Amino acid sequence: MDGTSGLEGWRWIFILEGILTLVIAFASFWMLYDYPETAKFLNPAERAFVINRLKLDNEGLSHEYKTKFIKDAFLDWKIWAFALMFHFCLTPVYSFSLFSPTLTANLGFSAARAQLMSVPPYVLAAITTVVAGYTSDKIEKRAPVIIICSLTGALGFVLLLSTKIVGVQYTGLFLAAAGGYPLIPLVVSFGANNAGGSLKKGVAAAIIVSVGNAGGCISSFVYPAKDKPRYHMGHSILLAYDLGTAALAAFMWWYLRRQNAAKDARNAQRGPWTAEERAAQADEGDKVDFFRYTI
Repeated sequence: MDGTSGLEGWRWIFILEGILTLVIAFASFWMLYDYPETAKFLNPAERAFVINRLKLDNEGLSHEYKTKFIKDAFLDWKIWAFALMFHFCLTPVYSFSLFSPTLTANLGFSAARAQLMSVPPYVLAAITTVVAGYTSDKIEKRAPVIIICSLTGALGFVLLLSTKIVGVQYTGLFLAAAGGYPLIPLVVSFGANNAGGSLKKGVAAAIIVSVGNAGGCISSFVYPAKDKPRYHMGHSILLAYDLGTAALAAFMWWYLRRQNAAKDARNAQRGPWTAEERAAQADEGDKVDFFRYTI
């Protein structure tokens, strides 16, 4: 379409993608349903299954719309810790997606070949994202998997920093991608899992994603052309971000385990919670003793 209506081809890419996004956005108002009770595409058995699963996920906490839950999300320091963690992990991912062809070309490949050689790290990243998510769900823990992925990404940037050997640097790109991309769903779910009540979960997810996406602004400047060919500053910044993600995940793992232990001790003294007692404290969110934090 280069030249159509007097516009360059690259402009048409943005125009067509933008139009499609708008069309889907408007259509989603009628296509997406707010609650399983109103979802017409579910049969009775599926609707009952989803409703029951949501109840289990809420652990007896309220899912009503109350401004109190929005305020609780904004005033909960844990949500901001998860938001900072997401910012730390998302900046390397943004930087990688923006500059991986540049970094690959810097290894001595031609422009076309550099584009091609930047694809395999993404393939590995797709595989590790699925494996990391499955493993995290299987062991019912987020923090250990986040730490492993963060340190894997950090190792990739260490390799990019420490040597001029093309094969080792290319391996660093694989590790940076394989460790970085799984962190996106892991960190968001880590934060949402530890927000009590469906509305607080939704607000928490919005805060986490908003703060994390600020990394897109930073990522545009970490690899200035003047730093080529080694890009020491960019690799060092992203190495620090990956280590920051691991450190925050380790801290939250330690803190939430302590909180769970304290809740377990109090629950052991008082005995099981009745349905009436749970209902009476349904608005208290994750502070109640029958809510367990995901570690």
